[in-house]
Amino acid sequence: MVFTSIHAVRHFAWHRRLTATPILATSHAIAQAALAVGHSTVTHIAGAEAALVELIGHVIGPGARILLLCGQRSSNWLGDQLTDRGYDVVRQAVYKPVPMPDRNLAHVVGALERIGSIVLHSRTSAERVVPILRQAQWRGSLWCISQQTRHCCYGLPGVDVLAAQHPSEASLLEMIERLVPGRSRDTIGQRHNTGLLATTLQRAAAGGAQNDNGPFSWLPPDDDPYRPAS
Repeated sequence: MVFTSIHAVRHFAWHRRLTATPILATSHAIAQAALAVGHSTVTHIAGAEAALVELIGHVIGPGARILLLCGQRSSNWLGDQLTDRGYDVVRQAVYKPVPMPDRNLAHVVGALERIGSIVLHSRTSAERVVPILRQAQWRGSLWCISQQTRHCCYGLPGVDVLAAQHPSEASLLEMIERLVPGRSRDTIGQRHNTGLLATTLQRAAAGGAQNDNGPFSWLPPDDDPYRPAS
């Protein structure tokens, strides 16, 4: 079993029969969450998901069935890579993002003048937040988890939009650390007044799967006044 986020750990229905099932996690924090709910055999590797693919290749032979636990709109890059290497990958979405009501974003709007950089953790968050930034004529930097998220950030003059090399949290953090050298991950937000708008998405249990950060063809609606010229 592979967990791609702490949300996936929390929303997966654990059973004691799964206690000894080998668990692989895409970060130390996710591994700790899995241990906390009762899984006893947990392995993780720091870095991008590509490193986890290499680890799986060393410890689990091709042909094995792997349950990939993720969000409804999580990228399927990891699953695709494992499938290409001969694994039988079963993807199970155990949560989905739910947009936060406007009233709960009021404090964000009021603080925009004090925010220099914003992290967008999904295409959903970009679609929710970009119209607010546009209306406020906000100036600053948007740091996106994927190219797909970046594509939603149009019609924002004076805003620098950058995307992680790979659609993963590890790659996103690596990009931020390059942009803000010499600062630890724990202090980036405090010292540079970065607004982490991933928290504007609440989580709810769900089934089915879509792909928020994987490759796709997308354009804003035809009647969108900010639609880029084709």
